[in-house]
Amino acid sequence: MQTTFFTKRVITQLIFVFWLINSIFLIATLYLQKQRNKEDEKVESTLYAKLPSDKEKPKLKEKEPKTIKILKGIRLKTSQKLKTGLGTKSVVFDRQRKYLYAMNLEGMSIKVFDRNEKSLVKTLKFKPTKAKGYDYQKNKWFDSYAEKPVEACLTHEGRYLWISLHNAGGVVLWDLKKQKQLNGKEKISAKITDYLADSSYQVQLPFIATGKTPKFIASTTDNKYVFVSNWHDHTVSVIDTQNENPILWKVVKQLKASGVPRGLAVSHNNEKLYVAHMGKGFISVFDIKTLELDIKKYVGATPRHLLVDNQFLYVSLSSPEKILKLNQDSLTLINSVKTLDDPRTISFSNDSSLIVATCYADDKIQIFGKDSLNLLGSWESKGKPVGVDVFQQDSIVETWVCNYTNGNIKVFTFNAEFEEKLQTAYIK
Repeated sequence: MQTTFFTKRVITQLIFVFWLINSIFLIATLYLQKQRNKEDEKVESTLYAKLPSDKEKPKLKEKEPKTIKILKGIRLKTSQKLKTGLGTKSVVFDRQRKYLYAMNLEGMSIKVFDRNEKSLVKTLKFKPTKAKGYDYQKNKWFDSYAEKPVEACLTHEGRYLWISLHNAGGVVLWDLKKQKQLNGKEKISAKITDYLADSSYQVQLPFIATGKTPKFIASTTDNKYVFVSNWHDHTVSVIDTQNENPILWKVVKQLKASGVPRGLAVSHNNEKLYVAHMGKGFISVFDIKTLELDIKKYVGATPRHLLVDNQFLYVSLSSPEKILKLNQDSLTLINSVKTLDDPRTISFSNDSSLIVATCYADDKIQIFGKDSLNLLGSWESKGKPVGVDVFQQDSIVETWVCNYTNGNIKVFTFNAEFEEKLQTAYIK
């Protein structure tokens, strides 16, 4: 009896011990597993970025609605005439568009007008010297004078006005910031009359020989080069203007430009020079870095004037009466528009939304939308309009047109009409 009780007690104790050991083992196992899970979660959070759920994904942020202006049309408000003198060939505004310079070929002078007041403030009159001129109607040379200004170009932030002299075989340089001019080796004599100061004085303008019958002038915006097209020499003169001393500026190369070069334009990045060959219908493209010919392509008869924006090249064709819009790299045609008879100079408005063209033989100007070349209107400007420059302030557009045979500038004041359109866009 005692033995049986003892045996049962021993068995019970053994079962308890086994249960206790098993419980301790199970508790320890669960604890270790929990610790391991914590470590795994820590490693996972360190090594991997948690992918957001659809609810957590960032939404596209809508920009504030933006109002853009689309040109609808243009309406003439007023017009007035300013006397200049016979043979006004071209006009150009200064950089601030405060003053306008008019080149009077037959008057052998430059007239300076205050844009806001529409009044004459200064005249530069050249002292004439005998030279041979060219009669384009009879195609022969005749006795004339050297100092006949054709075109002009401003450089060095508007300080210097370069003027081509038709029969002098070169260009002169007018320092607009100083009364006393540079003391160059070769000089052209002139008299300046300042109407505001009621004074006049003699000047000697530095002269740089380029070639026979210089026409258009263009420059790089980095003040490295000035280019001059020489009509009868079939060349383009390259003037190096990098030296700080303007007296040392000189022609460093003559680019071959067969086919009567006329219009010039420089790309906005100063990498390419475009030359219009009015005689053979070509556009030449020169690499400005190497001053070597890149490409040459036929674009149509009598290309005269060139304009460039950030993407395209615009060309006026005199005899086919067209304005072309070309790819700047390949010179392939993007678009074209028919104009009135004999388009000469073309000019951008300040914001480059408009192109104004002078139609010499039809005594009119025409205005086109730049992007699509859509005609916005035609207006009469008697006296063979040839040169034009444009001032724009908001919706007010002024076109200053010089009329060659009438010896005046006709100032057209337009009101540009824009359509406002909301444009929305999304950003990440």
